[in-house]
Amino acid sequence: MKWRILAPLCRLWLRLTPQTDSDPPGLVETPRVPLEPVSEPVDPEPPPPRLVAEVIEAIEAEDEDEQPMIADLTVEQLPAHGGAQTPGNRDASDIDMIVIHTAEGERPAHWFADSRSPASAHYSVYKTGRILQSVPDKDVAWHAGNWSVNQRSLGIETSAFAARGDWTDVQLLQLARLVAALCRKYSIPIDRQHIVGHVEVSGPGGHTDPGPHFNWRNFMATVKQIARGGGVGTVVAFLTMTPWGIPVWVWGVGLAALAMSAGAILGTRPPRLT
Repeated sequence: MKWRILAPLCRLWLRLTPQTDSDPPGLVETPRVPLEPVSEPVDPEPPPPRLVAEVIEAIEAEDEDEQPMIADLTVEQLPAHGGAQTPGNRDASDIDMIVIHTAEGERPAHWFADSRSPASAHYSVYKTGRILQSVPDKDVAWHAGNWSVNQRSLGIETSAFAARGDWTDVQLLQLARLVAALCRKYSIPIDRQHIVGHVEVSGPGGHTDPGPHFNWRNFMATVKQIARGGGVGTVVAFLTMTPWGIPVWVWGVGLAALAMSAGAILGTRPPRLT
């Protein structure tokens, strides 16, 4: 009985007692480890559904005999500051490689426009599906950490973190469309010898992007399918879905196994053919 009386009094006392920000005597504040500065703020806006639909419709609308052209893509121009690139006069005979990067942050094209940036890339693909060009194709961007590779390649940054693999579906679709269009423009073979990751050309002890979460098999298959023409947007978007972090094909296998188990438990069998 006494606890029923004391409990409301204790709650009333806690409400009336002034609260302070100081720690109680005897407690030592744990030192806080400062976070590493990020070159660009995180872009909080998710891919707008309208843009996702436009990308898929654009791919599906392509004729089966028509290959993608760079002019078919909406490419925004945001020039780099100019101090991290080498002017050139390259043409199709000089370019035979595409290098894919992760920016380890957001808005890489905006960073390349900042005079503090020590590097550059030709293109950037944002999570919202935006494609921005920072360096003209004819010029040499400083992106690979390897001069001979820089001279013969085009660099594409993606706003993502290699360790997280946090690309969006519309971003990967736009990246595949851009790569397919560039391969057509410069007659670049669509294979893993000519479409590579930064990790493959930066040298020992260099960069590791795009990292272990980048699905090269699916990506290359998508690029080839887009390059051949035809509607692949819906199929690719479906296959790249990962509800709760699990690929959609794993869900399909699991549900099929569950259905078979349920049939065995309930004693149902397929109809006999007579």
